[in-house]
Amino acid sequence: MYYIGALIYYVVEPPESGFNLLQMLWSFAFVNSWRPEWMPTTPGWAVVPGGWSIGVEFTFYWIFPALAAFVVSLPRAAILLTGTLLIAAVSNYFGTIWLSDYNKVAADNFLYFWFPNQAPVFSLGFILYFLVTRPGLQIASKKTAYGVLAATLVAWLIAAEHPVQSQLIGLSVSVPNILIATSIFMVFIFVLARGPETLFTHKYIRRMGVLSFSAYVLHFLFVHKIPVWTGGLINCKATGYTAIATGAALWVLTMIGTVAASAVAHKLIEQPAINWAHRLTSTRPRPFVTPCQLAIRQ
Repeated sequence: MYYIGALIYYVVEPPESGFNLLQMLWSFAFVNSWRPEWMPTTPGWAVVPGGWSIGVEFTFYWIFPALAAFVVSLPRAAILLTGTLLIAAVSNYFGTIWLSDYNKVAADNFLYFWFPNQAPVFSLGFILYFLVTRPGLQIASKKTAYGVLAATLVAWLIAAEHPVQSQLIGLSVSVPNILIATSIFMVFIFVLARGPETLFTHKYIRRMGVLSFSAYVLHFLFVHKIPVWTGGLINCKATGYTAIATGAALWVLTMIGTVAASAVAHKLIEQPAINWAHRLTSTRPRPFVTPCQLAIRQ
């Protein structure tokens, strides 16, 4: 789906810089998140809009077997979080060398997007897994569930506007907003997983999760092209109340187009590829060891 997305965008939105074989190879090999010009936070061909995040995710998938072998308990997940926070701090410190080769905006954006800075988010995912699967942690009341969900959304809006700072050994330390937002949505996801059924766990919403990868790849197409396809009816330069109405209309049309296209893409592209991968991997069975078995051995 990612490769077909690249073809779609190349045809529909040809890059101003023209075709670049190396840039395509960096993206197709999922290493495009390791240099500013590959990502690119510098002017250039993105191959797939938003493809930086897929490159970051692929890096995580690549090292996941080693992480899964180590992180077999909640305390180890906490150790991983501590380690990734240190790695992020050190990597971003030495990553400032890019300031000498790129402008500040390009370098700052790259250091925010690249894997070392995003690694603590994946670590929080491990912690969430152990909390969700922990026996006895359950939210029984639907009223409580909706209350917590509403509180998390309010907290996220507040955190987005007001970075958290604290004093540590006489120094002013800013808590990265990416960690605040992730921590807040950890609570949100926990409620969805261990609470009663709510609007957010409706079958149609869950279906969006199944379509999410195709939706991520394709939704940029609708965001970019709907203002063109509507003949100027959607004016992205509108201001005031017109801007609010325009934004709402663009959101609705984007959702409709994205869901429809993603449903088709999932059936015709993603699912056949998943089935092919299952057949490929099932021809060479290997012993399967669960995290619990690993923990017992250790």
